[in-house]
Amino acid sequence: MMMTDDRDPQAQMYEIVQKEMMEERRKREIFVPTKDDQVKAILRSIGEPAILFGEDGPARRERLRNLILKAEAEGRRIVIPDEYKEEAQREVEMEDKLYYTEGTPELLQARMKIAANSLKRGGAGWWDGVMLAWRFGPGVTPRILGG
Repeated sequence: MMMTDDRDPQAQMYEIVQKEMMEERRKREIFVPTKDDQVKAILRSIGEPAILFGEDGPARRERLRNLILKAEAEGRRIVIPDEYKEEAQREVEMEDKLYYTEGTPELLQARMKIAANSLKRGGAGWWDGVMLAWRFGPGVTPRILGG
């Protein structure tokens, strides 16, 4: 005797799509190191090949992410060392910090002069209008542009 599913086909499709969306969401939430050496080390520690033929770094990360999901589904856990997570957190914090200083107004003027000279030599006549706007403020429309 064959069992049939009495549910509506649309309801079945909805459940399948919902399940796939939940898996994708979980996949995005999983922490996987971005450094290739760390990814290889984790793969080796779980008995997987560190590199598959033709596999690049992003594909390796994706493979590790899929292996973590598969292990979770089987009730196992793949441990990613805390030091990898801490290092990634430090890198994110460093991205938020200012890497340069604004400089003095004199330095800004010198850079603007260099840029204006370079653009004029390159044939960018529109730069005159930009320089006027910079010098006198936005909204200033020059009467005659470039001769």
